[in-house]
Amino acid sequence: MPCFQMTKVKSKISTKNFRLLLQAAEDMNFTYEIKGRGKILTIKTTNYDRFRFDLEKEEVEFDQWAEKSYNKLKREYARKVIGQVASKKRWALSGSGNSFSVQKY
Repeated sequence: MPCFQMTKVKSKISTKNFRLLLQAAEDMNFTYEIKGRGKILTIKTTNYDRFRFDLEKEEVEFDQWAEKSYNKLKREYARKVIGQVASKKRWALSGSGNSFSVQKY
């Protein structure tokens, strides 16, 4: 009899700016749900991948096949964080994908 095995992945993530993570999820058309008095965040992608963030422990858990979507979310979150810092310093953010750069005006 065939057996279906699901592999879960746990990763550490430091989300210092919770709002930017939610903005990154919204920009990617992901939905989210906050539970446990703001301690548990679940993000669902358009292709039904699901990420469960424990904001108190700074951990995220997801199925192994959702790793591509998770990496896209991390990149978008990083872009938001870098963009926020750049705008405070009046720098210009450019780049896409895995590569970003900032320049003074």
